[in-house]
Amino acid sequence: MNYRTALSILLTAAVWHVAGSPAHADLVLFDNFDSSGATVGDDANDPTDIPWTPSGTNLSIGSSSYSGPRAMKDGHGSNTYRYSTGAIPALQSLTDPGDRLVLTVQLRTNNASGLNGQDKTDGYRLGLFAPDNKGYFLNIAGGDDASDLSWWKDTGSDANLAAASGNTVLGSYGTGAPTIDDNNYDKFRMTFLRTQDGMSLGAEYFDDQSTPPVAITAADTSGAVTSFDRVLSGLGDHPIDFWIDDVQLDFNPDYVTNGDFEQGDAGFNSNYTYQATGPGGGEYGIVDNPNDWFSAMGTFGDHTTGSGLMLVADGGPVTDNMVLEWTVPVVAGLPYNFVGYFAEAGGGTSTSQQLLEVRLDGVPLASLDLTGQSPGDWIEVAHQFVAPTTNPLGKLTIHALRTGGGGNNFAIDDVSFNLVPEPSTLLIWSLLAGLGIGLGWRRRTK
Repeated sequence: MNYRTALSILLTAAVWHVAGSPAHADLVLFDNFDSSGATVGDDANDPTDIPWTPSGTNLSIGSSSYSGPRAMKDGHGSNTYRYSTGAIPALQSLTDPGDRLVLTVQLRTNNASGLNGQDKTDGYRLGLFAPDNKGYFLNIAGGDDASDLSWWKDTGSDANLAAASGNTVLGSYGTGAPTIDDNNYDKFRMTFLRTQDGMSLGAEYFDDQSTPPVAITAADTSGAVTSFDRVLSGLGDHPIDFWIDDVQLDFNPDYVTNGDFEQGDAGFNSNYTYQATGPGGGEYGIVDNPNDWFSAMGTFGDHTTGSGLMLVADGGPVTDNMVLEWTVPVVAGLPYNFVGYFAEAGGGTSTSQQLLEVRLDGVPLASLDLTGQSPGDWIEVAHQFVAPTTNPLGKLTIHALRTGGGGNNFAIDDVSFNLVPEPSTLLIWSLLAGLGIGLGWRRRTK
């Protein structure tokens, strides 16, 4: 067999592998109920809008002064254990370990005190369900009752959100969980993550009064549900109205949100303080030129294009201070790759330059000492590893380890964290390399 025949066979196998895998757009749906002419969430002018149907009464779309011009209202009427069903445009199947769906929604009530005295297991509920009416949902209590933030599985094939036969609690936050205790919009972000053993479930609840968000995880290793065709949103036995807005479902979204900082000061947490101009110790900005932010810093462009945005920071007086934090879904035993670009920003001396460290759930992955580096010289930090954590919602963090005034300034850009390609893909490239057939690329550096 000559190399051309071998190449043809291998590339055919590669094409078959890709073609045999389900194709998904990153954004599955986004419904903010704001498009003109929308009727119960379905607007022909916006393909990411979806149709919603109620199990009770009074499902409508109308004005809301709480989050944008319009939201979907579910009026309780005389119904309990009611819910609204949003039809996902296409069946979403989590086929391979590491595949994930991320569901976010904004919720508000018009009468949080109306939840007082209700059974704590009858809270607001949000989840994904399969064509056979089985699925997962998150429960969070409201009012002044004991809190109950918990993951549930519906195996009763009835696709409802009631605490009825067939619904099993997979995991509970325990004491100290928040409740829906005000009339402001709160945000839920839920991760449905395929593992080798079944499904890992993770959720973050962003209460209007809670910083940082609280998180809860659970696992399902027995008859896991891995394909979904609808979103369910509703309340248990609570006699109140509620609104939902900005419903979004993503398939395999980026692990790191806004890692190139082109969206500005958004998508990450930090123990540093944001400052648009005029920095002090322990503050950061999102800029296209550090010198414009602080005249003592160097003049240079970002790593991405040379004219975009980057994060620049003035190191603070706190040792081991967290500069950046992202929540990333992780499957234990799978390989992941971290890449980030870092630069000395200038304005100090060689004795005050920063030492940075990257961690996952507190475990160091990589570090970089900027001592002796010139302002604007971007340095790549890359690290590939097998995830040891069993937490499906890992914390990816970057820390500044040194303190000191008159310097300690640094810049960060193009942070990414991704699952390494599956072994079958890697095998194809290894075989090609063994035949002397190489594929090359050039990474842009500055």
